[in-house]
Amino acid sequence: MRFGWLVFVAVFAAGCAVEDPSGTKVRGNGAVQNDDDDPSDPTPTDQPANGNDGVAPVITPSTPAQTQTQTPGNTPASPAKKPAIACLTDTDSVKASYFIALQRDPDPGGLQHWVGIIQAGESRLGVLKQILQSPEFIASREQLTNEDYVTSLYRSFFDREPDAAGFALWLDSLNKGGSRSGIALAFADSAEFKDPGSNRAAACYF
Repeated sequence: MRFGWLVFVAVFAAGCAVEDPSGTKVRGNGAVQNDDDDPSDPTPTDQPANGNDGVAPVITPSTPAQTQTQTPGNTPASPAKKPAIACLTDTDSVKASYFIALQRDPDPGGLQHWVGIIQAGESRLGVLKQILQSPEFIASREQLTNEDYVTSLYRSFFDREPDAAGFALWLDSLNKGGSRSGIALAFADSAEFKDPGSNRAAACYF
């Protein structure tokens, strides 16, 4: 009987909390009990006395940055083709001729002069050809190399860069002594210049 009583006392003491000198209550199972533990609080505050519950922390690997892949859906669109130039009057055609040959707007005196020439019977294309042989046209491209001169004609007449075959043909003509004004006149008479799909100002002359 005495032995059974002693066992009961030992078990009871093991389950009771004892207070260490620091004032922290330690249960018999080694868990630390905070003074503010509230049985109604759903968040447990009991922690092992050594601060380690023996469970390894879960490490989530970082996700590497994804490289954006360009797809047809986000490919930059090609520049829109410039609209055709509407030539409703002789004045419109002279303005187009100045832009093609001289890369500028006509001055009032020049505009009046060439409009008068057209109204006197000259064709609009004929006026363009006269401007292509003018001292201003020759001087405006005089400093260009033959390569740059041919390129400038393609840009002025067709609003595009030269193709390899055409570039080689006209460059060879210049290098063999062909005149620059003569080549410019050939551009004005070309089938491409007459094509509205290639020449924005085709309506001014044809």
